[in-house]
Amino acid sequence: MNKALQTFTYYAIFFMILAVFTYFVTSFAKGPNLENYATITISAGDTLWELGQKYREQHHLSSHEFVEWVETENHLEYKTIMPGEKIYIPILKKDFQEGQMLASN
Repeated sequence: MNKALQTFTYYAIFFMILAVFTYFVTSFAKGPNLENYATITISAGDTLWELGQKYREQHHLSSHEFVEWVETENHLEYKTIMPGEKIYIPILKKDFQEGQMLASN
């Protein structure tokens, strides 16, 4: 009986550690809080690649990283954007310069 209790204790400790580890991994894997990021309204003819170039001084990512971030965080299906659509971009609201709310000039 003593051996069974010891084995049970080891399993209980193992699963508690596993639960704590899982909690921390899932807590930090949620991604960014999009409410902190700027949004833009897509204009006719805009592409994610061009938007990455337009805002490169503010986001400091490569064009590829910018496009990946926008596609992932905005859950873009078919990787297309449509005029009038509002999307989040990887620039914090506090760093986003006024007068650049529309993607095209």
